[in-house]
Amino acid sequence: MVADAMGVDRPIAIQNSFSLVHRTFEGELAETCSRRHFNLPLLPWSALAGGALSGKYLETVPEGISPAGPTSRLNLFADRYARFTSHRVQRAAARYAEIAADCGLTPAQLAYAWAASRPYVGSTIVGATSLDQLASNLRFTGVELGQDVLDAIEAVHLQRRNPSLVD
Repeated sequence: MVADAMGVDRPIAIQNSFSLVHRTFEGELAETCSRRHFNLPLLPWSALAGGALSGKYLETVPEGISPAGPTSRLNLFADRYARFTSHRVQRAAARYAEIAADCGLTPAQLAYAWAASRPYVGSTIVGATSLDQLASNLRFTGVELGQDVLDAIEAVHLQRRNPSLVD
């Protein structure tokens, strides 16, 4: 390993952006995480795609979710987060919100539960802008998504892989 040759500590984890709308990690580094290779866990950040997968930016905001205001991240920094506000991402986010509702989860809980369900994920970095939001988001722990839910998620993904990528 390069780290050994350089006399430095070996990496212990990988932190990458990883979400339902940004899954490039699966084709790039996921194999690195396997036990056969380097056995490095992924610690994904931006599992909510900057908030786009929270449901609050949808045209029809799910019940119990506060709509995004003008000072919400994706509205305030629209240029910086344009990849998460595209029509492609919004269509995927709306479909994921439907799947979440069908299984009694918030869109954020579904996004976090899906990320945590990947075999190479060691832990998921959870973000929130309030204690109530944090408490709600953390309810994904212990959620095991059934194969029917995983299949529904995969069907959305296959319609447009990685919709957050800019053309």
